[in-house]
Amino acid sequence: MRSPHSIALALSEAGWFDRLPIEIFATDANILALEKARQGVYWGRNVDAFSRDLRDKYFTSVKGGWQAAPEIQNRIRWSLANLVVASEITEFADAHLIFCQQVFIYFLDARIVNTIRSFERQMPFGGYLFSDSGDHYISLIGNSTNLVQQEFEPTSVWRKLK
Repeated sequence: MRSPHSIALALSEAGWFDRLPIEIFATDANILALEKARQGVYWGRNVDAFSRDLRDKYFTSVKGGWQAAPEIQNRIRWSLANLVVASEITEFADAHLIFCQQVFIYFLDARIVNTIRSFERQMPFGGYLFSDSGDHYISLIGNSTNLVQQEFEPTSVWRKLK
């Protein structure tokens, strides 16, 4: 499961929320998709990857799946924003970590490049972008930005070094 909830869960388990003021922003251009994600209900197969202990700690069985715990849900700020509209992502693009996975499959190449360049302009030096993996995306991002690919599987990770 790659979602804002799983990011919050991982940060909670590692104790990061106790050490740093971390904010998680989640966006979508579709209000219906955003509302569904905000509910934090996942099908069984999406939580099957977690150990039983983690599942029991962070999820409650509900009709239709598993509900993320309030302590996880309350860590996420949800916003309606279209990634291809630079003005709508301005407040999010200066983050130190940007997760943009399972999004670019819906974009034409030119929109992917424009979105990545918007992030690149605003993200701090040393910031990371987690994107879809695959030769096409790696080639597209690598040839159209100054971001440097980092060795990290199974996702594609890019870092702003200059």
